[in-house]
Amino acid sequence: MVRSLNYPLGDNIWFYMVTIAVLEALAIYAWQFRKMPGAVTQVIMLVSKGVLLLSLVLVSMSTELPAKLFWVKLQQITVGLILYLWFVFVLQVSQQEKIIPSVVKYSIFGIMVCLWLAMLSNWHGLHWRDVWLDGRTIKAVVGPVDRAVMIYGYLLCILNTVLNVRWVLITAGLRRKQALWFTIAGLTSVAGHILWRFSGSHFIEPLPWAFLLSSAIVVWLYYRWRFYSILPLAQDVAARHMIDGLLVIDEQDCIVDMNPAAKQMLNGLPAAAGGQLQASAIAWPALAEVDGRHGVKIVEAVREYPEGNCYYQLSRIPLQTAPDRFLGRIILLKDITRQKQDQAKMVEQEKALSVLTERERLGRELHDVQGQFPGCVKIQTQTIKILLQNGRLTEAMAQLESLAQAADASFLDVRESITGLKIAAKGWEFFEKLPEWLSQFQKMSGIATAYVGPQAMPPRWILPAAEVHLLRIVQETLSNTRKHAGASNINVTFTFAADRLVVTMEDDGCGFDSKNIQTDPAKFGLNIIRERAAEIGGTCTVRSVPKQGTMVTVEIPLQKGQL
Repeated sequence: MVRSLNYPLGDNIWFYMVTIAVLEALAIYAWQFRKMPGAVTQVIMLVSKGVLLLSLVLVSMSTELPAKLFWVKLQQITVGLILYLWFVFVLQVSQQEKIIPSVVKYSIFGIMVCLWLAMLSNWHGLHWRDVWLDGRTIKAVVGPVDRAVMIYGYLLCILNTVLNVRWVLITAGLRRKQALWFTIAGLTSVAGHILWRFSGSHFIEPLPWAFLLSSAIVVWLYYRWRFYSILPLAQDVAARHMIDGLLVIDEQDCIVDMNPAAKQMLNGLPAAAGGQLQASAIAWPALAEVDGRHGVKIVEAVREYPEGNCYYQLSRIPLQTAPDRFLGRIILLKDITRQKQDQAKMVEQEKALSVLTERERLGRELHDVQGQFPGCVKIQTQTIKILLQNGRLTEAMAQLESLAQAADASFLDVRESITGLKIAAKGWEFFEKLPEWLSQFQKMSGIATAYVGPQAMPPRWILPAAEVHLLRIVQETLSNTRKHAGASNINVTFTFAADRLVVTMEDDGCGFDSKNIQTDPAKFGLNIIRERAAEIGGTCTVRSVPKQGTMVTVEIPLQKGQL
């Protein structure tokens, strides 16, 4: 089969050159939107259209057969490339990539490359068996590759049209209008190519006009007005106006972009788009702590300013297109200063409420003491009076000694309660105040008291309301020991096991039979300890052996998720 390849442009060469210049200008303009889906593909498509028109100009101007053949082959290659780029672009902007299996996409690209190689090499005349010049017209006896190229182009054009029509059908509202506009733009290029190839007159030059019109629709409506993709515009606007800071870091640790909130939060640090994250991480180590390549990570950090401290929550989110394809990461910065201040206020309110509750409880206990002690004094003084009247001086002195001991015991009870309450009301520095209270207890009771445990607030701790209860549990236990155990040494130990705090108080006193605890005089105090432990979700166990001392163990749950 003989084909005639004739490309007489005549006086219209200038129009082709102007169209080429416009297409390349549109490609340069569109490059600034390269981060948007399909933008790079569209840029390559615009350049390819310009190359196609330039090859037509050069084949028309060339006089030698080899030069004409080279430009004709380049024109045929760019036609196939434009159709393939149209296919890729439709998949990218219409979100239909999932309906086309990867093997099909790779096969389409592979077939195109194989056809290109066959055209360029003309191996065994598969493309053109013979070719010659008839004046300015190229005559060629075509081979199977030439027909395969035409069939490939038509099938790919049909596939692209089907994808465009499907895009229109599966969308609604604005998205359907967007799909319709792009379908019109693509079909305009196809119609221009068909008219150029099969029309007898080139007076109107349909191909460059079609390229200009379709490219103007896509570039102007899609990129300038964001007409076809409202989501990237919404994301960009949201990022610019969000109150949280946003840093985009690429795989080379370079800061790609940062929103205004991030610039404000990182003010004073060497952080800027185009700079390295490492420089900012050196100035603020929290950035290095949250940075990484795998998984999501959240840390809290503080920055010191002349007007006060600001607290931030830093979150790292990796950017991955596949499990093994790392493109970078996002670092979100959230100002939690107000949240920290509100939490501190709530803690102070809880502490104040705990103190008030404990004062009310202490008031009831002191009222009981005041109610019991005067009655005891009255009975004993009457007894002493009778003994003195009867001349029983030794017995009267014994009663006076007993009364003095009762007064001392009541005095110590009141002192212990008031001291514990004062310490609890001084700001909840629990592990700083506990040894202070134990030291005072040792002075008042004469019992050697040893403390083993942390010296500062641990990372995970109990609720503020439970601290008063815990202090009072220790106080009540030691008070029981003073009253009933006859001990000379007491060991108080704080340990942390898993999600629980374990407090152990062990003395070397007389002990008692745990089986007969119901008859023990310390029963009332132990019940108070158990009740307090239960109020804060804990448990209390007592182990005692006569003449071998007593060990009270209290377990209290720690807060979950506290840092």
